[in-house]
Amino acid sequence: MPSLFSDCDESIGEWEYLPPVGPRPFKGFVGLKNAGATCYMNSVLQQLYMIRQIRHGVLAVEGAATDPEEDFSGEERMEQETNLDGNEEDTMSGSSNEESRKEYHIGILKQVQAIFAHLACSKLQYYVPRGLWKHFKLQGEPVNLREQHDACEFYNILVESLNEALKALGHEQIMNKILGGSYSDQKICKTCPHRYSSH
Repeated sequence: MPSLFSDCDESIGEWEYLPPVGPRPFKGFVGLKNAGATCYMNSVLQQLYMIRQIRHGVLAVEGAATDPEEDFSGEERMEQETNLDGNEEDTMSGSSNEESRKEYHIGILKQVQAIFAHLACSKLQYYVPRGLWKHFKLQGEPVNLREQHDACEFYNILVESLNEALKALGHEQIMNKILGGSYSDQKICKTCPHRYSSH
């Protein structure tokens, strides 16, 4: 066993132990792997997953995943795909045309479908959402997985992207339907009857 981890015959020290991924707890949930500072992503995705209408609606969408050979296992491949330092080449730079934006949004939907499917059906303790890490962009830039971001900002961008993908594929924008709302700004004077309101 030690030869799997090093070339020497020394016994493995306690600090070198790499436990295997355990099985999903009986009647328990599947988690999402944290890549260093992706807890904001994980918390939003897991909360969206727990809303039954969103989970079923996202998983029922057809047309996002068109390549039957595409790997959604979450396992690391030989080539370095994950964007740990935010240095991945930006495939959308300089390209603001409608088709590439549509493909981007559909790609995000496809990755969220893969995450939701693994959260629902995986037999393992957690899923590694490498596909989303690779494809998701904040303000047009690849996400640095070692940099914390605001969960609310991620939520807004993700929901907007999912709605755009659903629209592009000819489906109802379930995110707006289920989570939709409106902002209201009111200013009420305490000393006079004047009021200001905008929606």
